[in-house]
Amino acid sequence: MTEVEAWAEAELVRLAQAGSVSAFDELARRYRRALWFEALRVLRDEGLAEDATQDAMLIAYRALPGLREVARFPFWLRSIARHRAIRLAQGEARQRTALDELLLRHSRSLAEPMAEISGEVGCAIQCLPEQDRLALQLHYLEGWPIAQVARYLGLSESNVKWRMHQARKKVRAQVAPEETQP
Repeated sequence: MTEVEAWAEAELVRLAQAGSVSAFDELARRYRRALWFEALRVLRDEGLAEDATQDAMLIAYRALPGLREVARFPFWLRSIARHRAIRLAQGEARQRTALDELLLRHSRSLAEPMAEISGEVGCAIQCLPEQDRLALQLHYLEGWPIAQVARYLGLSESNVKWRMHQARKKVRAQVAPEETQP
């Protein structure tokens, strides 16, 4: 993520903190799929992962005014999604407020359906350790730059690059084992 993109994101977070639904909708568009990957890891069910993602975004919108460090928004949002997925996995019921329903009606990004990568490559990716899998998915499937993936995962850029290198080797070994042998 460039300095300009980081500034633009910080400005979007500030606008959303002030109540801008359109700014929040843009943040939802940027992070929704990443949150879905996070929830899918915990729940192993695409429909429940969509529910957890939507719930996490609604929780985040309500909690945004309390976020002190705007630069930590991606990691903060990821934590909300992970905790919401865990609570859904434990059987906690979904509870929606009138504000949630209003936000859902005015946020196009929260209503879009999700789809997971399937087939042999999808299975190989799902077998990877969590942060390796997320790094690969966000960089290659979502087109996020390494710096943005690092901020979201709360890791250094060099750590993300190493994880992606290791993950690519593992996927290659599982999908095309004959190509990985000397």
